[in-house]
Amino acid sequence: MRSCRCLVTLAVVTLALGGAAAKPPPNPPPPPPPPRCAASTPAQLKGCLQAIVDWGTTQFNNSGTFSVVFDDGTDVSVAAGVDDRQRGTPVTTMSQFPAGSLTKPTIAVGLLQLMEQGKLDLDAAFASIVDPWRTRQGLPTLGSIWGSPDGGIIETVTVRQLLTMTAGLRDYDDNKLEQYAMQHASEDVVPEQYLSNTWLNKSFIFPPGGCNPLHCNESTGDGFGHQCDPSRPNSCCVPNATGVAYSSDGFVLAGMVLAALTNASSWDNLDQHKAIRVDSAPGAAQFTGAIPPLSYILK
Repeated sequence: MRSCRCLVTLAVVTLALGGAAAKPPPNPPPPPPPPRCAASTPAQLKGCLQAIVDWGTTQFNNSGTFSVVFDDGTDVSVAAGVDDRQRGTPVTTMSQFPAGSLTKPTIAVGLLQLMEQGKLDLDAAFASIVDPWRTRQGLPTLGSIWGSPDGGIIETVTVRQLLTMTAGLRDYDDNKLEQYAMQHASEDVVPEQYLSNTWLNKSFIFPPGGCNPLHCNESTGDGFGHQCDPSRPNSCCVPNATGVAYSSDGFVLAGMVLAALTNASSWDNLDQHKAIRVDSAPGAAQFTGAIPPLSYILK
């Protein structure tokens, strides 16, 4: 019995020591909630919005702007944060931000409007539209940029395939683009520079309109009940369907179609306000905000 009591005591001490060593650190205090306020006038709304964006800037260490446009055209805009951290320049309501992939629907809407106007055949080879426009500017054709062996393939890609991401194009090399952006933080990346840089993947995952081999898994099939047989081409494809591969590069090329068909002297001079019609129902707020030039934004 004595040895048993000693063992029990030892076990209790061990558990106590172990528990003390594994005690978790205290939880950090919860972040303060965002400010809440009510507004009935544009001036009051501006004060409310400013408080909210100031809170977000402090809470998440970011910068930005926010705007509301009323039916009568009244514009309430606020800004917070730093535009240039090295110089300490504050963000203003006129600061420009890279819009990133938000330009994809902008490009798509512009091209579909041209299709509605009878100015664009979505099944036309996009290079047949873009190359003459590039030649007038003294720029190389897309086939020469892509080179062998894919230069001939890029010339067969249609506008529809660019918009639906069924062209088989790869996406850009994210690591290379990030390195370039860090080394050239104060510079804008224009589309022609995008085409000529090393982050552009000038190869195809699959032929335009073909099957995406990356979707093929020998054990699980393609997710649609079709088993894969690597010895048979397109065995993973859904019948009467095509492969899809996400490609921002494809939308850079689609943007050039929009620039060419609107007679822009170059991509950089494309006026999106004129190229893209913005309609609205009676009484709805009209879009009056500034759209950054395409020379600034990156797909």
